[in-house]
Amino acid sequence: MRDPEIIKQEIEQTRHELGELVEELAGKTDIKTRSRAKMAALRHSVAALPEWARGQPAAAVAAAAAVAAVVVVVVTLRR
Repeated sequence: MRDPEIIKQEIEQTRHELGELVEELAGKTDIKTRSRAKMAALRHSVAALPEWARGQPAAAVAAAAAVAAVVVVVVTLRR
C-alpha cells in the first residue's frame, strides 16, 4: 500500500502541472495578447535597424535591395 503523503504530493504535482498547461493553452488562444507581443518585438527590431545599418552598410544596402525586389515582384504579380 502506498503512503498517503506520497499520494497527496503526487496529486499536488499533477494539479500544478495541469494549471501550467491550462495557462499555456489560454495564452495560445489569446490572439490579442499574442499580437501585441509580436508588435512589441517587431518595434524593438525596427528600432535597432539604424544602429545595425551603421555598422554594416553593405548588408543594409543588400537588405534594402532585397526588400525592393520583393515589392516589385508582388506589385507585378498583382497586376
